[in-house]
Amino acid sequence: MKYVLQIVFIFIVITGSSQDTCLLRVKPVIGNIKLNEQQNKFERQNISGTIEELRFYISEIALYNKGNLVWKDNVPAHLIDFKDSASLDLHLKLNEQLKYDELKLKLGIDSVLNTSGALGGDLDPTKGMYWSWQSGYINFKLEGKTINQEKFQYHIGGYQAPYNPIQMIAFPVKKMRNKIELIVDLELLLWDLELSNGTKIMRPCKEAVEFSQKLRQIFYINE
Repeated sequence: MKYVLQIVFIFIVITGSSQDTCLLRVKPVIGNIKLNEQQNKFERQNISGTIEELRFYISEIALYNKGNLVWKDNVPAHLIDFKDSASLDLHLKLNEQLKYDELKLKLGIDSVLNTSGALGGDLDPTKGMYWSWQSGYINFKLEGKTINQEKFQYHIGGYQAPYNPIQMIAFPVKKMRNKIELIVDLELLLWDLELSNGTKIMRPCKEAVEFSQKLRQIFYINE
């Protein structure tokens, strides 16, 4: 009888946990091709190449219902890396009775975190996404090369006005579920860049802000 009760208790814990967890899966793609280390090529009419690095921060994930905040992530920021499959799955701990119709998040790190001193976890400076206390974190990093071996590097970050590139993005959620797939389609970005010029953005500047505004269009929820 003792063992039966233990099994029942374990079953309740496991099933209860799954009911209270929503998986937010980030899926980087190039058009209809999933982006990973084995499939990292892109091609268009006048230029083609490979993606060597795609890393970015997602912060302040929150759920809303009819315009009212109903849930907020207690993790300050998540570092997404297309080469690290574990980083693509974010487990949101929700109440199973929670109702929501909108997901909001920030692409990047806000001024509060940038000025909070030494941080750990995904915000550890050793992760390679931090410039300095003056410039702050790199919100979005994209690197690659064209078929002609011309390198392109976009390191978009910073937090001080007038060159604060952080973006708030909102997604309507048509139905509640235990898995939300967040698509990041680089095709929508690559076709809009002059990669053949060996472009570089490596500091907070006007061009970085303009680039960050383009990033809003590459994120959407797969309904």
